[in-house]
Amino acid sequence: MDKREIAYTKRNALSMKEVQIKSETILKNLEPYLKGIVGIYMAYGHEVDITKLLKQADITCCVPVCDGDYQMSFYLVDENTVFKKSHYGILEPVNAKIIDKNEIDMIIVPMVAFDAQRHRMGHGKGYYDRYLKDYQGMKIGVAFECQKFPQLDVYPHDIPMDLIISEDAKY
Repeated sequence: MDKREIAYTKRNALSMKEVQIKSETILKNLEPYLKGIVGIYMAYGHEVDITKLLKQADITCCVPVCDGDYQMSFYLVDENTVFKKSHYGILEPVNAKIIDKNEIDMIIVPMVAFDAQRHRMGHGKGYYDRYLKDYQGMKIGVAFECQKFPQLDVYPHDIPMDLIISEDAKY
């Protein structure tokens, strides 16, 4: 098994109750960093669930939409936004307004795996690496501690995080 498969296996071994409890802790650890316009993601499966941020009054949220050309754009959303499932099974906003990446203060990034050097491994399609390549705001990765490796292989196109938050630590 490669590291991505190992990380999926470990994460998917968590019960949905464990995912919920650990996600709540991660949200509390994330709280001091939240400001302005925040790029979030709509969790699916056993990912860290940060969707409660949609209801947080002191920030504005935007979420990604991925297209068939492996490009991603963020759209402004709120608690009244209507979502539909994408071809990946991820909820995406319907009829939302696109936002320029330079207007987003921080982006919270999902991860399949990470290391203490703030490297991340995604699902392997490169959406976030392409989007974050020239992004100037804060990049915060969130994942469960069981997804941590001593070291990940890093490639020139990989974009490191400014901060990674798990239920147990900040890196």
